[in-house]
Amino acid sequence: MAVYASTVAIDQDPGPERISKNLGILTGTIDVTNYSTTGAEITDITTKYFKNCLRVILDPMTDNGYFVRWDVTDKCVHAYRNPSWVVPHDSTQFTKATPALTYDSEPAATGEFGTLLYFLEGGVTSPYNIGTLQSTCTSNASVAGETDNTACFGGTPSSRFIVFDNNAPAGVQIYVRETGGTTADELTMISPTGRDGYFLMYTESSAAVPTHIWACAVKVHHYAGAAAGKLLYFDDNGAADAQFLFVDAGTSGGVIAPADIIPLGSLFGLTSDFDNGTVEVASDVDIGLVNFVAYGII
Repeated sequence: MAVYASTVAIDQDPGPERISKNLGILTGTIDVTNYSTTGAEITDITTKYFKNCLRVILDPMTDNGYFVRWDVTDKCVHAYRNPSWVVPHDSTQFTKATPALTYDSEPAATGEFGTLLYFLEGGVTSPYNIGTLQSTCTSNASVAGETDNTACFGGTPSSRFIVFDNNAPAGVQIYVRETGGTTADELTMISPTGRDGYFLMYTESSAAVPTHIWACAVKVHHYAGAAAGKLLYFDDNGAADAQFLFVDAGTSGGVIAPADIIPLGSLFGLTSDFDNGTVEVASDVDIGLVNFVAYGII
């Protein structure tokens, strides 16, 4: 269990400056080197220098960039962050979904589904070549494809990728390069601009997602010999994590490699909770240094 740890440095020696018969004022800094949501009274202010500490006033933000306030119940600093500041690689917050690449001996004949998937590049104005997925969807509507990844936040949300319906898909075909790439079962294309591309994958809105929506960029490698791979199909009525289809040589399928899925952090949320603006910092974080002014009975 995280233990709240802080160090106080004062400006007045040996203690508060008396400003009236019984009232004193103290200034200095509080350095919270290990934060815990279970607060611990900072007695180096509240009882060391005052008979009755009436109030502690803090700067609004620490030098590590966290919003703070003095909690009058716990008698310590509590810290908060803007939801858009979540560290994307924090494994306690987020686990990357790895969509399945499903083996199918005849993907184009899978029921009435299974249509070729295309990647439309973002163009020269997009420095990261963020593009979109297109297919002639059997449903004649754009589809939010789904990954079966309930571990994202320890609850039920899955990650979604948007496939835009187009009877004449733009862009280039996507292939699965089973071997010879930097990872197994790479998604590849022959890029007209000679660049790798990325499409976005969002975490669906869910009660298990804490006040923000996450996104990942999924890499599609530019590879001049991409056509030597296996064509990738999209089943717009498939089960979760069974919508990318290809003829796997080993008949076992695979997954999009975690190395090709780049967390982008959280985006502005779609839940009303986002209006609150902040969420409490997780335990075991160095929130940094903050200036304080305290006054009370001495």
